[in-house]
Parts: sequence; C-alpha cells; structure tokens
Amino acid sequence: MEKIFSQELAPALGPYCHGMKCGNLLLTSGAIPEKKDGSFVYEIKEATFLTLRNLLSVVEAAGGSKESIARVCVQAADLACGVPIEAAAAAYIC
Repeated sequence: MEKIFSQELAPALGPYCHGMKCGNLLLTSGAIPEKKDGSFVYEIKEATFLTLRNLLSVVEAAGGSKESIARVCVQAADLACGVPIEAAAAAYIC
C-alpha cells in the first residue's frame, strides 16, 4: 500500500494521510471543507463543493481523474442539507 498526500490540501491532522492506494484502488475518508491555509468553509453548498474538490485533488495525486471515480458517498448530520449538497455535487460531478 502507498500513502497518498495532496500538495493542494492542508496537512492531514495527526498521523494520517489523505488517501491509501493499493494497486489501482484508492481509498479516502474523512474529507472536510478545509482550505489549504487551514481555514474552514461553513456554508453548506460551498463546503460540499470544496470537499469534493479536495477529494479530487487526492485522486489526482494518486494518478487518477474525475472519470476514474467509481463512487462518492456524502454523509450529512441534517437531512435539511440534502438539497444544497445534491446541487453542489451535481454541479461538480456531472
């Protein structure tokens, strides 16, 4: 396995990496709406877009592209956030 670090992101907190690559499989988790300077975005649509962009930077650091992504799972604590999350995801992924 190979640890993946994106130069586009703030350093991972603690002893973590941005992703783990095993052959052609890349695993990521715990993505958050954090800018490279360590500041956070809180508006839900903008936060979703930034988080997806951050994830894509990890995919690209591992040699992949948007077209190589098989699945994205987004979890939200409040179901009321579903509509803005879906709007941001559709604009970014599609």
